[in-house]
Amino acid sequence: MSTEALDAKILIVDPDRTVVGELERILADAAIHRIESTTEPRETLYFCGRFRPDLLLLDLGVSDPAPDQILRDLAGRRDDFPAPTVLGLASGQSLDTRRRLVHAGLEDFIRKPPDPLETVLRVRGALERRRLRETGEESPAGAASADEDSLHDLRQKAETAELSVLLILARLVEYRDFKTEQHGERVGELSSRIASELGLEEGEVDLLRDAAPLHDVGMIVVPDRVLLKSGSLDDDERKIMMTHATNGARILAASDLPVMQLAREIAFTHHERWDGTGYPRGLSGEDIPLPGRIVAVADAFEAITHDRPFREAESAEEAMEELRRERGKQFDPRVVDAALKVVEREKAVLL
Repeated sequence: MSTEALDAKILIVDPDRTVVGELERILADAAIHRIESTTEPRETLYFCGRFRPDLLLLDLGVSDPAPDQILRDLAGRRDDFPAPTVLGLASGQSLDTRRRLVHAGLEDFIRKPPDPLETVLRVRGALERRRLRETGEESPAGAASADEDSLHDLRQKAETAELSVLLILARLVEYRDFKTEQHGERVGELSSRIASELGLEEGEVDLLRDAAPLHDVGMIVVPDRVLLKSGSLDDDERKIMMTHATNGARILAASDLPVMQLAREIAFTHHERWDGTGYPRGLSGEDIPLPGRIVAVADAFEAITHDRPFREAESAEEAMEELRRERGKQFDPRVVDAALKVVEREKAVLL
């Protein structure tokens, strides 16, 4: 995995050399190269004073000293060196323990053993939030109302940064096969137009436009031999392909932002079918959330009208005919009717 390089310094503190090595590899693959590490928790302050990291990845299972003490020591030495943002490497700590550590100054958690996608997402998100906080602190103080506006703007920027990180992950799927490039954006645009045709409120339409491009983010863990196969998938390959819905929901569950929660719902449900024969849960009819039903139709239209690894693109008319055939079977009839109106009216814009 590679993305834009970050000029940030990261310190890893974990007694397990295997975990340290895996984290170093994950970060290096993500173009984060200024890394130091130690397997001795008692050296944490020494390394922070010498290396001055922007981010500290701290194992929460350490006991000498305990994570609480390390966090207190870091907070108490801000005059000596800027305290790093701290992410906890969690492996079975209770909810009460995690809450206590958050109150002590912990920013977020990364599960052990580390998953590459989650690790990169949380590290880049934490670094971006740190940068935005520092930018905000450097802004001149104004009236109370101006401060509130600045805080609101800062929060919006932080949310945008987190969304950007996940969109990067979604684009990584597309870059594995150039023929699917911008698939997500096209699905998002068509989904929003269908939602508007159905009468959803403007805020819901905008949220769907932002969330829908992440519907296939789970494809990032599907092997190339399956994802890029030019012929039909066999039963085992089909089962592997179907895991992308659940994996996508798991990836997106890392964030509690409204757009990410909607994206998680879409990733989990856009392959359910109106007649109940879809996956992963076999939901049917209106038990399938409406955003999932909308994206299912938009995804199908977009896939039919653009080249795929296993076939060439078909015309908009052929795609519309397919939607009519699957009306009431694969797709919600009301959503199909709305989509057909949108395509007839805006075909030149959508293709």
